[in-house]
Amino acid sequence: MYQDASRWCVPFQAQVLVTLLDRQSKPPTKPVRLLERSIYSSRYCFTENMHNNGSISDADYEELLRIFQWVFKNKSIPIDLIVYLRASPTVCMERIRARKRSGEGDIPLEYLEELHKLHESWLIERRFGPLPAPLLVFDCNAALPELLSEYRSHKEEVMCGIQL
Repeated sequence: MYQDASRWCVPFQAQVLVTLLDRQSKPPTKPVRLLERSIYSSRYCFTENMHNNGSISDADYEELLRIFQWVFKNKSIPIDLIVYLRASPTVCMERIRARKRSGEGDIPLEYLEELHKLHESWLIERRFGPLPAPLLVFDCNAALPELLSEYRSHKEEVMCGIQL
């Protein structure tokens, strides 16, 4: 995927969108549902990145935007909170290498840097307008014990006040 992005970006993004819509459109089975990615990050970060780096044509980009606009207008996908796990691209790369997941070995640092900038642009700078939900930012450059402590201090907010 990362080595032949222009070939696989649009089909992959279409698959991601359908999968995310399917997951996010179903009624929750538990009081809290946490998602790693949303249709919003797909639109404002991953689709933008594909267009910015030339992996997709202007025509494909416009078509993807048209699809996202239709989804945002016609599908109700409630979001209570956006939790931004903010970490530097270098820290992300170190963690990717440490966990050694299949398919992640060829992710270039430049790709992580591009995505970091786009997340900052979307979530912090609000380049695309208001967010669909309140934002909670965690500084994830810290070591795991500090991250756990930070999470515990915001657990009620992350869980939207629901006691599990």
